[in-house]
Amino acid sequence: MKALGVNSGYIGWTKPGGEVRPKLVTEFLQSHDPRVREAILRAHVKTKKLTPEVFELSVKAVKDPKESWTIKDAALQLIGLASPDVIVPLVDLLIPYLKHEEAWLRNAALTALTPVAADERSYQKILPAMGELIRTNQRVSVTLGFAPAIRAQIKSASPAVHQLAAETLKETFTGYAGKKTSVSGQNLKPTYEFHLEAIAASLADVPGGLDALYEIAKQRQPNEILPYKEFFLAADASKFGPKLKKAIKPIIMDELVPEFVGKNRVKLGKLAAAETQSERPGGSRDAIDGLAALYDRAGYQEFGWTMFADLRNSKWSYHSFDPIPAEQVPFDQLITRYREVTLPKGMANWFATDFQPAKSDWKEGKSPFGNYDGKLPDRPITKCDHSCVGPACFGATPVNTLWEKEVLLMRGTFKFPALKEGHRYRLMVNDGNHVGAGGGHIIYLNGKALIEAKQGNGRGSGGLPKGAYLTKEFIDEFKGGDVTIALKTFIRYNDKYKAKPTSKLPMGKISIHFEEQKLPPMGHDLVLKSASVVPMLSSGWQAKQDPENHELLPDEDKFRWDGKFDANPAIKGTWNLLTEVAEITDFDPAAKKNPKARRPLFTRITFEENGASDHSS
Repeated sequence: MKALGVNSGYIGWTKPGGEVRPKLVTEFLQSHDPRVREAILRAHVKTKKLTPEVFELSVKAVKDPKESWTIKDAALQLIGLASPDVIVPLVDLLIPYLKHEEAWLRNAALTALTPVAADERSYQKILPAMGELIRTNQRVSVTLGFAPAIRAQIKSASPAVHQLAAETLKETFTGYAGKKTSVSGQNLKPTYEFHLEAIAASLADVPGGLDALYEIAKQRQPNEILPYKEFFLAADASKFGPKLKKAIKPIIMDELVPEFVGKNRVKLGKLAAAETQSERPGGSRDAIDGLAALYDRAGYQEFGWTMFADLRNSKWSYHSFDPIPAEQVPFDQLITRYREVTLPKGMANWFATDFQPAKSDWKEGKSPFGNYDGKLPDRPITKCDHSCVGPACFGATPVNTLWEKEVLLMRGTFKFPALKEGHRYRLMVNDGNHVGAGGGHIIYLNGKALIEAKQGNGRGSGGLPKGAYLTKEFIDEFKGGDVTIALKTFIRYNDKYKAKPTSKLPMGKISIHFEEQKLPPMGHDLVLKSASVVPMLSSGWQAKQDPENHELLPDEDKFRWDGKFDANPAIKGTWNLLTEVAEITDFDPAAKKNPKARRPLFTRITFEENGASDHSS
């Protein structure tokens, strides 16, 4: 194999400059050694190069009943690179491979048929065959092979294709033949549910599919509020059918909202009371934002974040400096530059309200402050909702002032309107929401530290808001008067997380603004209502669990409260006055009369059941 130039996926059918050697390619394709034929076909798969000769030999391999399956696998994938016009005549040849005994050949057949899955000339043959494959399949690679390329083909096709695709996937879901237990007794239920969810995702992605999914999923899980709710809540509600449009709003308001409030009542309470602080204030990890998203889906759109004080283009006093030599770190030794550094002389209290920047030779400039490769960035993209680094994207506002050196101190005093009851507030730091953006910062309000973020955006934080909540200890600072804001941050030399820079390329941008959010309803009435929609554990449910296999039964087997309290007729009780005391320490159970008694405090209740009495005090 090495003599032919084949090694670890690389093949010697090109010259050093990249020029193809056609004679060598032809020789390999016609080799008597199947390993060589497979190697050249897989090289074409990898490079996605398909010549008429390669296509013809791929079709020949698929037709040949004696050809190696590994070669057929590569050949099927190459056929999938061709145009629909040349694949359509091959549909009858390719469809039987959807029933092949080897899963990887079934998956390759999906690839070959993808370009014509929604073609008007072939969809009536292909979609039912694909649906039957998915219905009887329990391999992840095959199920996921239906998405996303085939979905894209279907979505851009005609209404007739949409209808057949929805009907096919509906039958695939309702008739799914996956196994919940293996022959050896292994629990396959998680895999079974995964495949059903994948089929549901495909159905939800087909025009008109959500209406079908709502009906069939509700039949399968009648006790679930809204099965696969993530698909419905993420979809465009304007495309729902009449039945789903009528059903979705009461489902959200009467069931999903109470359920969410009940499950998240502690987090919601702390956030509403401004008791929680975070470097990522709001977004997908924030309980109130999650609740607001549910209200928004039901048509109540007044609970989103809105601008409260826009300081992105405001005038600031600022000072930029490089740390003293002993504290300077080579550009390639730190991922994020934030660290303790010695402040210039006379600037120890730079963040205090009584600090006078003019006496310390501070400059004045308009935010945003920015730097890219030592220059003022000059290519802002105003349609971007977040701030980025690099010349291609610089956030919602152009950079106004050059951020000259590594450390930036900025401060300003601004007049704010009074905060509103029933709202919460956050300060937003606009230094880039992508992973790798930002260099860490500390922010002060009227001399008190609000938030310290010691690094830029790490893995998993891309797209999340950055800044801080206005917590309750800072609420009194905002009474409709002046507030002094001070911020310290560091420039970056890379734009990747956990990757040290390879060249000294300073980059960064920063500005801030404040936002407010009207609190959505989350009161006790919703908490109480949630008790009737959230499944609860019970001794009966617990007794049914399988401790050996650690299998938990689904929610429909849990206790569900009907929202009513019923008296238990088997228990009767009466209250009898024992004594009256002013303080608990004055009570003497042995005394018949208490000289210190003033008001009723302790009573005795007598319980009688089945002729027995029990007294407690």
